[in-house]
Amino acid sequence: MSRSRLLTPLALLPAVVLATASCTAAPPVQEAARIAVPALGDAADAEYAEARAVHPGPDGTLLVTVGNVLPEAPATLAVVDPDDAAVRVSAQLTAGTDPDTAFGWEGSAVVAGTVWPGAGPVAYALQVVDPGTGAVTASLPVALPEGATLSGSSAVLGSDGVLYVAVSRMDAGPVLLAVDPGTGAVRASAPLDLGSAAAVDDQVVVADVATAPDAGTVAVVAQVLDGHAVVVTVGTDLAPVRVPVVLAPDWPSSTAGAVAVDPDGTVYAPAYGRPGDGQVVESLFTVAAGEETATPLATLRVAADDVAVADGTVWLSGGTARGTSLSSVDGATGVVSDPLYLCDDGSGAVAAGDDGRVAVTADCDGGAVLWLLEPR
Repeated sequence: MSRSRLLTPLALLPAVVLATASCTAAPPVQEAARIAVPALGDAADAEYAEARAVHPGPDGTLLVTVGNVLPEAPATLAVVDPDDAAVRVSAQLTAGTDPDTAFGWEGSAVVAGTVWPGAGPVAYALQVVDPGTGAVTASLPVALPEGATLSGSSAVLGSDGVLYVAVSRMDAGPVLLAVDPGTGAVRASAPLDLGSAAAVDDQVVVADVATAPDAGTVAVVAQVLDGHAVVVTVGTDLAPVRVPVVLAPDWPSSTAGAVAVDPDGTVYAPAYGRPGDGQVVESLFTVAAGEETATPLATLRVAADDVAVADGTVWLSGGTARGTSLSSVDGATGVVSDPLYLCDDGSGAVAAGDDGRVAVTADCDGGAVLWLLEPR
């Protein structure tokens, strides 16, 4: 799963941070709008649709991706007007599309993701959508490295105009691609070295990728199955800028599924594990620019599914027994807000803007929903 999580002022972009061990604060945002996002395709397919993420789109819009657990079913891209709080148009994507990210490019909306309709080789494509009509105007193939699998891929558009795609491989480590977002051509590629965190025969799955707003830093979270989550940080030339950083190396294992990077290059990644006494611990870790170790910033009650950072605030979304919720963490103090519960089911993905506004998408009451939230 991947998201370009820093939204321009409301062009603005499983579960949630709930509390630190010692301090909490009131949720800093409140619901401004709730928008239903219908899944396209047959009614039988729509039953298995899943809200995936929300991203900034062209001309101040928001792009909501809705996938499907059935490989032969189509995915949906919804173009949302945040000012009108309404879906402007929806596009039905190629059957078997598993969206990694969506973004605006030269006036169009583009969805990047794997395409596998249940048979044949795994493919990757950029599907170009007219944001006015919902028509898919082009599908641009992206050449995948040998051994690419469906086990995990993630993508993000950097502010340098490069699409960074991280891909898992069978019997080999993951690879990071630098892709032209207008053509799908691979400009460069490099293996992601996890160092001593992964043995030769370990299976490694890409969990997420994010870039700093200035595009100087690209961070990938990779998961060593039955091992630890590892943050690999590279520059725009795909060369490592530090050694791989293991999250919670003193735990027997750690699991992470999301990552975000702030303007100064600090990496934020929530992870959970069992430190040794059998009790599951959830923490938000930071890796500061120039550092080679991860530091816990806040202790959480549940694992976060998604993370975004904007203007010094870290936002986490996901699902708990009480449903979809959103919390924030002060990036300087580690103080965690009380959760804001949005729905009684589902887990969410989050996007945030420097103006304090936040967007969350999740499954709720049988369908995908987008919440727009504003500062209190």
